[in-house]
Amino acid sequence: MTTKGTIIYLNGVTSSGKTSIVEALRAAGADFYYLSDDIFEDNIIDIEYGAPGYWESLAEAVFLMHKTACLFSDAGKTVVIDS
Repeated sequence: MTTKGTIIYLNGVTSSGKTSIVEALRAAGADFYYLSDDIFEDNIIDIEYGAPGYWESLAEAVFLMHKTACLFSDAGKTVVIDS
């Protein structure tokens, strides 16, 4: 049985330093997979911001991001989420 990996969840308002923390961890040689709301929103949602159905699509994308983090953790990988 594989030991579950750690999930580190960085949460904060825009420009609060979440991405800077991720960059500092990378520079320090930390080994992790990186997920972010922006990555999932930009690559999954095919609806313009505020258009009908946008918020439902965003909620689904965030749900899928969390499921993806669980998959990595179940495989023993460390995940950092920038939300």
